[in-house]
Amino acid sequence: FPGVRFVTASEAYVICRDKVLGRTFSTQELAQVANQVKPGVMLQVSGDYSLSASDTFYLLNSLVSRYASSGALGEVTLAATLDGPTSQAYGLTAPAGATKIEWSQFSRTSIDVCEFLTSHRSIPNAVWFGSAAVTPEAYLLALANVTPDLVSGSRPPGAVTVVPAKLAAAHWI
Repeated sequence: FPGVRFVTASEAYVICRDKVLGRTFSTQELAQVANQVKPGVMLQVSGDYSLSASDTFYLLNSLVSRYASSGALGEVTLAATLDGPTSQAYGLTAPAGATKIEWSQFSRTSIDVCEFLTSHRSIPNAVWFGSAAVTPEAYLLALANVTPDLVSGSRPPGAVTVVPAKLAAAHWI
């Protein structure tokens, strides 16, 4: 094969390095990331980097939880990629339609999720709002819907609408 060069694993790591790791995202960039999240959650490609659904989950939850805990927004650095959920949320019956979650509950949950992400380095199997649970995909979509308002300087909504969502790649798993 002309032009083909064999490389070692160490060389491949340098050539195919994940350019998103260690990258710091501004609040405006996070708003752009949020605007690309759709109910069929999937990979995002932008310029010289790609974001997995777990990367997007981490970035947006970090922004919202920081706002919830301090009232301030700021840059978020993606230090590592999180693992996916360890299993499906068995017994979880996702609502057929939208579920309204009061902002106070949503913001407290974002802080709890931030702590979970930090200690487990993986996406939770389900995200709990008190006694009600939703899939991580539905929570990610809700984070994405809240982020642009927070970044624009608007007050948080009185309630956040959480709608069902699916990971687009789930049918390959």
